[in-house]
Amino acid sequence: MGHHYSHLSLDERQRIANWLEAKIPIAEIANRLGCDASTIYRDIKRNRHTDSELPELDGYHAEAAQDMNERRRAIHRKMIVFPELKVTIEDRLKAGWSPEQIAGRMRLERYPIRVGTGDTIELTSSTCRACLAGLTASQRAQSSGTGNVI
Repeated sequence: MGHHYSHLSLDERQRIANWLEAKIPIAEIANRLGCDASTIYRDIKRNRHTDSELPELDGYHAEAAQDMNERRRAIHRKMIVFPELKVTIEDRLKAGWSPEQIAGRMRLERYPIRVGTGDTIELTSSTCRACLAGLTASQRAQSSGTGNVI
């Protein structure tokens, strides 16, 4: 039925980086980690470090890969840390607003989303889309105003 996909840990990424440096084939790396080769290919592709000023530093680096992965995942955490934000976004989606409209309106209203000592979290349309992905198909259809799933 459903699948559970675990994310690669820093330790696994460090092993991947070491094995890549040792020229071990991706299939063998995947076998050693007990995951599919596509997981390794995807992680290398998504988290490859490139430096235009120092191209000799280009490549897969475990710490950089972990940082990139955590930054991507942070978008979804806003909905958990700020449940009132999730409710507001869901209400506006159900009312037929687009993710861009919601993000723009909340920026215009200077919606008070704060973390720690006053650092502001930027609300983007991708945050709204993440919330939209959490709605059921009928709720998404209702929010589009067309009856079609968006």
